[in-house]
Amino acid sequence: ATVAWARRRQPCGRPAAASQRALARGCAAAAAVAHTPVRRAFCVLGTGHANTYIDKHYGQYVDLFERLLRAHPGDAGAEAEVWHKFDCTKGEFPSREAEMEYDGYVLTGSSFDAHGPEVWIEQLRQYVRRLHAAGDKRILGVCFGHQLIANALGGVSGPAAEIGWQLGVREVFPTDAMRSAWYARELLEGIESFTINQMHRDQVLRLPAVDGVQLLASSKHTPVEAYSVGHNILCVQGHPELNNDMVRSVVADRVGSGRVPPASGEWAMCTMQLAEPDKDLVTRVLRRFLRGSPEAQAPPSSTSSP
Repeated sequence: ATVAWARRRQPCGRPAAASQRALARGCAAAAAVAHTPVRRAFCVLGTGHANTYIDKHYGQYVDLFERLLRAHPGDAGAEAEVWHKFDCTKGEFPSREAEMEYDGYVLTGSSFDAHGPEVWIEQLRQYVRRLHAAGDKRILGVCFGHQLIANALGGVSGPAAEIGWQLGVREVFPTDAMRSAWYARELLEGIESFTINQMHRDQVLRLPAVDGVQLLASSKHTPVEAYSVGHNILCVQGHPELNNDMVRSVVADRVGSGRVPPASGEWAMCTMQLAEPDKDLVTRVLRRFLRGSPEAQAPPSSTSSP
């Protein structure tokens, strides 16, 4: 912090006693400001709801994302971090005055179609376009959010008819673009692939043709597992917020209701018996992205030896 001081000169060239006391108070105040954590505010735009089991044992989707991404106690600035949550399915959005106060936004998963005609979905698409145009807010989209952001910016999302449901633990392969991204390059060093829980039938079929779009990851049946737009949008198809226990409950519900074929449900259960998702790795990448500094965006410059 910079403090400007007006010094009244005395004949001897030294500040008056009152000025010295003011200077001391000002220095103390400046030191306090320098040690005050910078407030960070994040907004979770909830687009779906947990089933009864998850709601009872873990909380609502918006709560899962806050717990996943909130700074841990003891992290720098954790005590100054603020999280607000909105239920977009009920038409809840931050006011125009408030929306620019947030440093980052998170769009959650949902059982709705990201390309659907619902009024709140169109409102959310418009909201994303406005945030993207502003250019200074970090936006993280997960599953439905991943698809809706692509859709809002001119891409295409929809059912992968020949592939069907993707459920359970799946292997994902990062591209060179993801390996070089400032928020992932150290974490992915030496890693060929990672696993994440999937729970989707729709997916991004075509990336938006906007400046700065990059494919970040693919899998066997989902060509667009992750992508970015410029430095401030990151989207992932998988569910980092869900553990195997949660996914088992959702798969069981959807098989029971007839939404998911029994064979797809059995396959999903097998994947979760054999593997756990790399939840910690993916979470660290997402948390870095939300809190990253502009200085971290470029890779370290290399200097040639003389």
